[in-house]
Amino acid sequence: MRDGIAEVARGWMSLLAQSVADAQRTGELDASLERDQLAFELDAFMNLGNSLFLLDGADALERSRRSIADRLESART
Repeated sequence: MRDGIAEVARGWMSLLAQSVADAQRTGELDASLERDQLAFELDAFMNLGNSLFLLDGADALERSRRSIADRLESART
């Protein structure tokens, strides 16, 4: 079970990092940013938003969305 969860998590992080790299290549995001770090931060916002939402945090998803938007805006070229 653990190995399966780890494989899914690695795949998800790889997809996020590849999406960042694609956006850097097309000039949408600053190419000097470390893609794995940005992917980590975006995932952290998503996970915390989801966790708090599940605990009845009515505004958690909106906070998560805003955090992601702000971080991506700061990463733009």
